[in-house]
Amino acid sequence: MIRICKEESFHQRQGYDLLLAMMKGTDAQREMVQDAVDRWWWPSLMMFGPHDSESTHSGDSIKWGIKRISNDDLRRSSSTPRCRRRGCSACGCPIRI
Repeated sequence: MIRICKEESFHQRQGYDLLLAMMKGTDAQREMVQDAVDRWWWPSLMMFGPHDSESTHSGDSIKWGIKRISNDDLRRSSSTPRCRRRGCSACGCPIRI
């Protein structure tokens, strides 16, 4: 499990670094980043799983120690602040979950 977590952290960091580099670029590059965020925002958030209210196993998984943070909390803490700090918005509007 440790190797899996390290691997996923690598992918997350790589995406963040690419976003950071492109948002420091030209206006055209920033527009391309915003276009990609608009297209991929909701599909990427769904990788965290269903909303807590719709998840049948989330509560048990936290109680049993399989996962430490709920799906909704992961969405709020991982994606939104990082994207917002780089000047992106989701789907053409300010990012809200």
